Amino acid sequence: GFAMEAAKDEKSGAWVGGANPAEEEQKESLSLDEKWTGVRAAAMSYFARRKTAYDNMSIQRKKRLQEVALHCVFVVLFSWVALSARDTQEAHFLVEGVSNEITGAPIPSICSETKNFWGVGNIGDFWTWLQEAAIPNLYPSNETLSLLDHRYLGVNYFVSNITVRQVRIKHQSCSKEIPGSLRDRITSCYYPFDKDLMETNPEPVMQQVTGNSTFSWNHTGFSWTYKEGTHDNRIDSLFDKEYGNGGFVWNLGDTRREALASAAEAIRQGFIDQAYTRAIFFEYVIYNPGVNLFVACTLSFEVPSTAGITKHTSFRAVNLYRFGRSRSLVALIFEILMFAFVILFLVMEVRKMESHRKRYFHDGYNVMTLLNIIIFVIVIIMEVYTIFEADKALKLEGQEWVDYDIHNLVYWTYQVYNWNAFNALLTWLKTLKYVDLVNNKTTQLVETLAKASTSILVLMLLFCILYCGYGIAFFMAFGQDVEDFRSLKTSIVSLFRAMLGDFDFATLQRANRVLGPVLFISYVILIFFCLLNMFMAVIMKAYDEVVEELAKDNDELSSGIRKALKRSVLKLFRSKKARDKALEEKGDRVLSEQELQQVFDMEREQFVRMGILNPNYLISIADTDLDGAVSLAELKHLQSSAEDDEVAGNQDIPIEEVLSQMQEEQRSQRLLLTQVLMKLQTQTQLLQTGHAPDALDKGSNGSHAGDGNGAT
Repeated sequence: GFAMEAAKDEKSGAWVGGANPAEEEQKESLSLDEKWTGVRAAAMSYFARRKTAYDNMSIQRKKRLQEVALHCVFVVLFSWVALSARDTQEAHFLVEGVSNEITGAPIPSICSETKNFWGVGNIGDFWTWLQEAAIPNLYPSNETLSLLDHRYLGVNYFVSNITVRQVRIKHQSCSKEIPGSLRDRITSCYYPFDKDLMETNPEPVMQQVTGNSTFSWNHTGFSWTYKEGTHDNRIDSLFDKEYGNGGFVWNLGDTRREALASAAEAIRQGFIDQAYTRAIFFEYVIYNPGVNLFVACTLSFEVPSTAGITKHTSFRAVNLYRFGRSRSLVALIFEILMFAFVILFLVMEVRKMESHRKRYFHDGYNVMTLLNIIIFVIVIIMEVYTIFEADKALKLEGQEWVDYDIHNLVYWTYQVYNWNAFNALLTWLKTLKYVDLVNNKTTQLVETLAKASTSILVLMLLFCILYCGYGIAFFMAFGQDVEDFRSLKTSIVSLFRAMLGDFDFATLQRANRVLGPVLFISYVILIFFCLLNMFMAVIMKAYDEVVEELAKDNDELSSGIRKALKRSVLKLFRSKKARDKALEEKGDRVLSEQELQQVFDMEREQFVRMGILNPNYLISIADTDLDGAVSLAELKHLQSSAEDDEVAGNQDIPIEEVLSQMQEEQRSQRLLLTQVLMKLQTQTQLLQTGHAPDALDKGSNGSHAGDGNGAT
């Protein structure tokens, strides 16, 4: 039985855990039936209350585990789909090879240190690059061989003609916008690009840069047409403009000879000029059958209204043929399965919002989940569009396929990748919600940020005020002289890089010998030395508090799941011999599963009334050290925690009076529960020694009153 020694309660004077030697004779004379009747109600009421709380917690645990399982499956599925839909490694080498070939092609006669694409500095350089580098590099050396029959770089095929597209502005009079003394000499102004000023006349009439004469292009010698734009295309623009995909499109031709002749005629007619041209796009599309990727190539030239040219490149490798290969087809099937998960999550979140209403938005994880689902819905719409549009485009043949604007399709396919980048971040961030099931210390990051959120917001407000002030100051002081501060946006980005150690102090000092050092040194002192260190101090203080709180592990839901998982793992991998040995080391101060089964059989009716149908249920509630048995210390701990529970008892059990009495006499309750445990152990001993359970009902006759097996 329990190897317990007598201990006297100092306040109540009652002997707990053993018998008072002076009163032993009196207690032995009491009937065991009377003792059991007195303590059974208290014990059963405790189990009833604990069972109700345990059942509620079990339901929450099951829901949490289901949610975790769904999320884990979805994360794996989404990650696989995202990575397989865009093979970044193969695409990287394909894009790198194509890009280096066209941008690195030499231009022998250009007046620049960089004699290639990156050395183009004006309209004249553009024409030189086109005739001496672009056309010879892209078209086959055989001047009569068609471009579409040519294998570019040995393994790639052109799937469209090479085109030059330009975006122009209209002629504008500016006689009222310049000083009066200059109006007689200046009749035209060449404005920066604006959508309202964009030339949309299919047959434009241009004015000569000098004089008042006008001119227009004809279609003799080179083929051009006007194309209406269908979407905005924001390139990596120095001026942050959206030129769209419309404008005047010039088809270079099918062979090298045609392309060179067409270029010469375009130069003669002034197809591109500094006055009205604001952007030039050199575009073509190639296909690599080995990796099943289309590459949309765009080399952009921005022509500001001041002077010069800025250059940008865009090489987008996408998979448009989703049905022809087993790998792409499998990825598409898994993608459809992933979208089914998204719909399931959407339904779950809608139901949660209906039940929680405004409280739903009090949880940051709920807001993040809702945002993630919204982005997934946007991705689904774009994905469906691109799949059906690509299928329709790839069925075109002949000239219809050559004339098809595949750049538009590639643009929207690329947007799917970009939006899925946000989805990947949000989906993996949501995993932080469930890592506490592994260990409560894994929540330190989120708990630290939550605890320090108020202080962080205050510091962020101060940071924004100072940061915006310095951004404007650096822009005004160095905007004309230093490229990194040429605009407010680039100024703010450059100051952030300066916080990370990426700055050029010498350039600032050359631009302004006074303001350069003053602004930079004050910025470093206030932002870096003061605000950033205050931020670190706030984080460290919150972190210390979180570590102290997590040491208590007060989250009953998460800790319960961890214990249940640990119990399952131990039961699965720990042999019965090892479990028995662990119980023997405790000196038989526990009730094993077999002993509880015997006790449960004796009081089956009472346990069944509470809904406890087997002793394993009791072990699940009381076994905190996961050894598969119940000890006295474990039940005492559960008793003390049950006194603080606010869960109502089972209404089917008449225990209201007992519960009231337990609340008024807590110390008596602990004594009663101790006697119950001793009673349970005594019953087990009798069964193990071969005595009939009915002997317990004859304790008042003295049959076992003095043999050492009595309740005392």
